Amino acid sequence: MHRLEEDSFETFFRQHKHRIHYHIHDLDIKDPQNEFYVEGFCALFYFWKIKQARAGTISAGVDVDSIIRVYLIDLLDRKWF
Repeated sequence: MHRLEEDSFETFFRQHKHRIHYHIHDLDIKDPQNEFYVEGFCALFYFWKIKQARAGTISAGVDVDSIIRVYLIDLLDRKWF
């Protein structure tokens, strides 16, 4: 596989978009307008940018599921107040 294709966000998104659905379901969020899905998309992009910036170095303590969950909970908090 070509290195550029491996590093593209589109490829990364295809591999991890199921995580957004999982966390929305796990947090029992009703999302008729897809606001939370979009927030999860932003979380994936943020994680991908961190991953690209730290390519070749050891990254400790941050995983994609934690980032998605924090973004979704933050949006929940903003919507409640």
